[in-house]
Amino acid sequence: MSKKMIVSDKDGQLSDINVLEIFQIEGYDHQYVLYSKGEKIDANSNKEKAYVSIINKHEQGFTFDNIENEEEWEDVQATITDYGYRKELERALKRHD
Repeated sequence: MSKKMIVSDKDGQLSDINVLEIFQIEGYDHQYVLYSKGEKIDANSNKEKAYVSIINKHEQGFTFDNIENEEEWEDVQATITDYGYRKELERALKRHD
């Protein structure tokens, strides 16, 4: 899955993101979105940084929330690893700010 999406941050700034995966984890009542913003891991790499957030659907669109619970964050990282993403991508994972 690779789909473009335009999102708005809490200040109303619009950004293009590339949705890599939307998934759900058993035991949690929401979905997660794994995405990139086109930022390179470093100047010598062609790999992009990846981010993961809780995604909420509303009538007006979608909002992203941070993953605050440490146990939930560990479950999210384990799930992403299970999806088979490369180690370089795992190391670049950041919580959405």
